[in-house]
Amino acid sequence: MAFRKARCKEKNIPAYYIFKNDELENLVKLKPKTIEELKKLKILDDVKIKCHGEEIIKMINSKE
Repeated sequence: MAFRKARCKEKNIPAYYIFKNDELENLVKLKPKTIEELKKLKILDDVKIKCHGEEIIKMINSKE
């Protein structure tokens, strides 16, 4: 949640542009470890993956 808040502030965009609440819940539940896995799980669309995917994966992997 902190990631989304910081990212939207940095990019000056609404939080749901980063990911919606249901997408956040799926990211937390499924914890994709790679961009390929994130794409395969279809949690986020291609635009969100392109814009934020690497940072999301880094964050997930740093929590493990």
